[in-house]
Amino acid sequence: MSDTQRPDPIQAARPWLPEVVVDADLATALVRTVAPALAVLPPSPLGAGWDNTAWVFRDASDAWVFRFPRRAIAVRCMEAELAALPALADHLPLAVPRPQWHGAMPNGWPFAGYRLLPGEVLATTPIGTHAQVELAALLGDFVGALHAVPVALAPGLAPDPLGRLDVDRREAVTLASLAASGSPSAAAVPLIAAAREAATTHATRSVISHGDLDLRHVLVNPATSRVSGVIDWGDLMLADPAIDLGLAFSAFDGHARATFLEAYAARTWPVSATTLTLARFRALTTSARILTWALDIGDTALTHYARAALGRVLA
Repeated sequence: MSDTQRPDPIQAARPWLPEVVVDADLATALVRTVAPALAVLPPSPLGAGWDNTAWVFRDASDAWVFRFPRRAIAVRCMEAELAALPALADHLPLAVPRPQWHGAMPNGWPFAGYRLLPGEVLATTPIGTHAQVELAALLGDFVGALHAVPVALAPGLAPDPLGRLDVDRREAVTLASLAASGSPSAAAVPLIAAAREAATTHATRSVISHGDLDLRHVLVNPATSRVSGVIDWGDLMLADPAIDLGLAFSAFDGHARATFLEAYAARTWPVSATTLTLARFRALTTSARILTWALDIGDTALTHYARAALGRVLA
C-alpha cells in the first residue's frame, strides 16, 4: 500500500467530533423535564469535550451545569458516573461534582445536572513555581485517596474498555499525532519501547480510576492557587493506578513530580518502577492526543498546555 493509500490514524479516529449536538434550545427543553425552575434561566455554554456538551444555568446566587453526551460511547460513561460518583464523593479530599438531576435525551441517552464547582481550569491558568509544589502535594494526595477507596463502594464499574496502557494499540496513533503536530516523535520511541518492556513484568492492580486525570479537569482559584475541585468523571472505571498517575508526568517535573509521588505513596503504597514507566507512557499518549485535538479545533491556550505537557513527559 502506498503512503497516499495508507489510512491516516488521526483522520480515522477523531473522537472529539460529535455524533449528536445539543444546542441551547434542546438543552433548555431537556432541563425542563427534570428541573423546570432552572429551565427559565438563559443557558450559557461551558464547553464541549470529546464525550459531552455542557451548558450552565445561572441565577443571581448559584449555577448548575448540565452535561449531555455527544457520542454513543459516552453513554456508558455517563451511566457509570451517575452510579458511582455519589458514593465516592464523601471519601475524597477535594470537591467533585455530585449529580442532582438525571434524565434522558430524545434518543434515550442519559444526561445529568450538577451544582457548578467554582474555579478555572488549571491547564490554562498560570501558577507560580512555589505553588506548583503545593499543588503537586495536593493532587498526589487526592489520587492516592481515590485509589485507596475500596472498589466495593463503586459496584458496577467496568475495567478499562479502551486499553489505555496497551502499547501496541496506542503506538501508531501516538506517533502519528506527534508527527502531525510537529513534535519530536523520535524522542518518544525509547519511551514506547520501555513501556512495552515494563508491561511484560508489571504487576497490575485494580483500583477505582478517574480514567482521564489531566490538568484540564482540575479547577483552581486563580487568586489563591488553591484547587477547588476535580471534574469530568466520565471515564470512571476500574484500572491500573498507572493510568491516573500519568498526571505526575504531564503536569509536573523535578521536585514537584517527586512531591506528587510521595504524597500518593503516603495514601496508598510505594510506586513500582514499572508503574512509573507505564504512567509516563500514559502521559505521552494523552498529551499527544490533546495536542492533536487542540490544533484541530484551533484552541491556542490548550495547544500551549499540551506542548508544555509533552515537553515534561519527554524531558
